[in-house]
Amino acid sequence: MQKNSLLKHIIYYLTNEVKTRMINFWYKVLSGNQKKITYRIYQLMLSIPHFESKWMNKIQDILIETGRIDLWFNQFNLPQYSIKHTIKQILIDQYKQNWQSALQNSAKGRHYSIFKNDLLLEKYFLTLRRPNYTYLVKFRTGNHYLPAEVGRWHNIPLSDRKCLLCNKNDIGDEMHYLLICLFSDKKDINTLKDMFTLIQI
Repeated sequence: MQKNSLLKHIIYYLTNEVKTRMINFWYKVLSGNQKKITYRIYQLMLSIPHFESKWMNKIQDILIETGRIDLWFNQFNLPQYSIKHTIKQILIDQYKQNWQSALQNSAKGRHYSIFKNDLLLEKYFLTLRRPNYTYLVKFRTGNHYLPAEVGRWHNIPLSDRKCLLCNKNDIGDEMHYLLICLFSDKKDINTLKDMFTLIQI
């Protein structure tokens, strides 16, 4: 995974955690003991005309972002269950939709999306040793020397990035080598392995 992609996922996780905790605190203020100082201060903030609060504005922004601004307008009649998990799940679902859309609009991402459906750590990272899962990671992320990838580096049209190991005249991409290519002897297998020779990940 590229460093910028990893950074985006980390930022997404931290941002959603902050948003979820803000909503949870807001909910606890409203649903807690009305004699508490936090509840009284919040009531006072609401009662002051045109009162500006970055925290309150952010709560509204989060509710708008998640399509639940109705909770703001009915904040003194909120559901009995905690809304924390509801908001968190909406944020996760929204990120997944944006993530999937970004993959589909990316030449390398379209292939990756065939294998990757959820933003979870793959089990093979925990069950296989590094030398064994390295080639699998490279295959899934387009980090290799297959013709479809090498041709991209040199701006060769996709239709001209043919497999060099068989006579099928197909584009030499991951699906071709996985499901179609007819190479069989040891020499060809070693050639394919060489195509996955380490590119730093």
